[in-house]
Amino acid sequence: MSFETKINWVLKLNRSLEGLSRGRGGSFTKQGYRIYPLNFPILLADKDWNVSAIIEIEEISQTKNETKGKYLVKRTLDDQEIKVLTNLYKKIYD
Repeated sequence: MSFETKINWVLKLNRSLEGLSRGRGGSFTKQGYRIYPLNFPILLADKDWNVSAIIEIEEISQTKNETKGKYLVKRTLDDQEIKVLTNLYKKIYD
């Protein structure tokens, strides 16, 4: 018997990330069991690995084959940071 768990250092959402601003939060739901660092800065990316903010996961909960959580935007990235980090993550995950 096995138990699959994914450890994530980037929160990738399958939606647009427009309208992000510092201090605003959001929620997410991911399939499967995921582990995220709590209260530690990680990157937020959209479905195409376009990185746009630094966030902190504030809480997560797990139910049968699903992980839900809440995050807080700590800082949005400027155009140059977005370009560099997006290019890096696309190279890593392609």
